[in-house]
Amino acid sequence: MKKTLVISALTLALTSVGASSSFASTENVSVTPEKISQYKAVKAVNKSKKKETGLMVSKEFALKDGEVTTPTLDHKKGAEMRISIQNNSTGDVKWYLKNSKDRVVSQGYIKKGETGKETAYREKGKYKIRVVSESKGTGKIHIGARTLE
Repeated sequence: MKKTLVISALTLALTSVGASSSFASTENVSVTPEKISQYKAVKAVNKSKKKETGLMVSKEFALKDGEVTTPTLDHKKGAEMRISIQNNSTGDVKWYLKNSKDRVVSQGYIKKGETGKETAYREKGKYKIRVVSESKGTGKIHIGARTLE
C-alpha cells in the first residue's frame, strides 16, 4: 500500500513539473521599431545579394507600336541563361533572343496571359530580347533574364 502511494506521489510530482514548464510566456515580448529596422536591413542585404547572382534584367516593359526590346544584357560567362517572359498584353507575342551580331539565337511564342521560359547554354557576350505583338497589341510584358551560376 505504501509502495503505491509513493509511486502515485512521485508520478504526480513529475507530471506537475513537466506541465508547468511547458506553458509559453509572453513576458518581455515586443516588436520595437529597432527590431523592425534590423529586419529591414537584413532583408535589404539579402535583396542586394540576389542582384549579384547573375540577374541581367527583371522589369516590366510597355509595348510601343506593338513591340519592345530590352537594353543590352551582359552575359558575363559561358553558362546557362534563363529567360522568363510574361505576356500581360492584349494579344499573343513572339520573342527573339539576339546576340551582339543581331543574329537570332533563340525564339518563341507566348499566348496572352501566359509565361514563356527557356534555359539554355549561351556563350559569353551581349544579348537583347525583342518581343513583338502579332496584332500590334498594347499592354505590358515582364522580361526576366539571368546567368545561372
